[in-house]
Amino acid sequence: MNRLLEKISSLLDESKKEIGFGSKTKIKNSRKVLLFQQLKPLSPIYEKFIDGVIYKDLEFDKLKKLSNTNLLNGLFFPDKLIKLEKLENCDFDWAVIHDLNLSSEFLLSDKISSGFYIDSKLEDSTYDIINNIPFSFVVIDLISKPKYETLSGIFDLTEIISNIDNNIILKLDYIPSEKSIELLYSLGVVGIILDSDAHNEDKFKILDKYLKALKSDAKKKPIVYPNISNSMDLLPYDDED
Repeated sequence: MNRLLEKISSLLDESKKEIGFGSKTKIKNSRKVLLFQQLKPLSPIYEKFIDGVIYKDLEFDKLKKLSNTNLLNGLFFPDKLIKLEKLENCDFDWAVIHDLNLSSEFLLSDKISSGFYIDSKLEDSTYDIINNIPFSFVVIDLISKPKYETLSGIFDLTEIISNIDNNIILKLDYIPSEKSIELLYSLGVVGIILDSDAHNEDKFKILDKYLKALKSDAKKKPIVYPNISNSMDLLPYDDED
């Protein structure tokens, strides 16, 4: 299992909590939803408040080995000229795919988690295709940005989420209220992407605080997608005579 899926899996792990009289171990105050910073190359990284970064506008000929390997390193819409092997050698962990001309080898990587990008409501048949391809997650980034403090915004999002059998990462263009974050959490969102071109470090600090304060009993169980070999074993087939 690659690092992103391990991190998603750890969201469910409550076994590290120390229980019992006399325990001196403090419960780690960690985020219950992963927080990612979208940024351009050479931008400052708010490492204290995030689980990982996702780069945009990264030129294929300037790709180099990453130094911040303690974070999960991602890439938006990798150029089809970027080879999978190159991304793996540069210590990337995940990639968000929007161009269907990209090599299908991305789906077979043990190191790179590949996710599908959704920016609008889709046809039912398209949801079926996404669910049958072994993506590790989907990123929802709606063109018409809903306000999640309203029922209409929650309806717009849930209409998509209800059709997706996968880990949900949500790209936000603003920070919803603490209660709205709790509602998104209950819908099964396992990760949030916030663009640091539009939001400063103080905003990441606020969102970090909200994600640490979430009540774990309100959370639906996230899906940790199996590896490709297990997925293929689950495919239906006709019995031979």
